[in-house]
Amino acid sequence: MEFFNQKTSAEPSQAVGEKASPFKGPKPQELVELRKNIECGNYKFVHDTIWQNPRYLVSSGDTPSILQEGPRYNALHVAAKVKNAEMTELILSTVSNPEFIKLLYGDDNQENAEHRTTILLDLYLNTPNKGLNETPLHFASKYGAVDVLEILVSYPQCDRTLRNKFQKTADQIICERVDGANLQILKKKIELLLQDSYYVPVLRAEDNSMPPTIGTPFSPTSPPVLNVNPLSPRLEIHAYAGPMNKKGAEEFRRVWKTPARSLNFSSPEQRKADSNG
Repeated sequence: MEFFNQKTSAEPSQAVGEKASPFKGPKPQELVELRKNIECGNYKFVHDTIWQNPRYLVSSGDTPSILQEGPRYNALHVAAKVKNAEMTELILSTVSNPEFIKLLYGDDNQENAEHRTTILLDLYLNTPNKGLNETPLHFASKYGAVDVLEILVSYPQCDRTLRNKFQKTADQIICERVDGANLQILKKKIELLLQDSYYVPVLRAEDNSMPPTIGTPFSPTSPPVLNVNPLSPRLEIHAYAGPMNKKGAEEFRRVWKTPARSLNFSSPEQRKADSNG
């Protein structure tokens, strides 16, 4: 289980006064070279390349760069197909990093950068390839890439309802391209990961008029309803824990709503000493 900063969804729009990127798009052969290095797991090469020129991941149209023209694979398709979790995490953590977008456009505007990362992350997670119309999540499920799939579903923006050319969702093609003695165990792990995941939010008032609180567990298909009462402090999701199944999320919330555990991380010995001090 991991903690992630929350990102607010947004629709694509033209930022006022936005700057053109100072980076030139890589040549086709350079994109092929990046794809091959993702496939062979050359982490340093991929990391250095995309940070030296963000256009390796972001096209001139602010969409994922295509690394394989025929099936139109972007970098995340490639990483998922070769079952490389480290590459998957690198790609997603990079395109969701506002500093990466600031570098791309030479623009220090935080709001613009966060807006663009929200859109770009959604495109990477949910854009289907050409032909089979499959997303990286379909790839991870079909090829039995459980570690990759665990990373993908940790992002609430990952849409599990998308269907491929044959109208199948990711949970309907589990391990279709996998053989092996432990196939049933692998299938079970993937089935559990593809169940509706739940997250436990940390809520904070915009004006800091109240201490952060642990909110009710929510799933991406049933997002939390906040700020119903206009007279109450306006709350926002500051962070969240997950993904977990529903039972695990409820237990997590129950434990961490206890003040001694959520607000005081000192040892019992230290707390005793403090009370005697």
